[in-house]
Amino acid sequence: MGYPAEFAEVLAANLRTEKAMGRMCGYLKAAHPRSAEEIADEMVAILSDREAWTAKKEAQYYNARYNSWVRRGLDEDEEGE
Repeated sequence: MGYPAEFAEVLAANLRTEKAMGRMCGYLKAAHPRSAEEIADEMVAILSDREAWTAKKEAQYYNARYNSWVRRGLDEDEEGE
């Protein structure tokens, strides 16, 4: 697309996962961004989505543990680990 290789390396280093890089490739093919800034903005949006997903999964995990504790009591939950 005419951008320096270093720019692509920075994108890949920040995106880190295959799914995030796949989203970026899909964006590049569909949106045809006109500047590196637009691409960087999309990278930030993808990272934000990933952080929100991670926080959601973490909250679900701890909510499930709390619900288990409420149902069975703290002593039984600790013995089950």
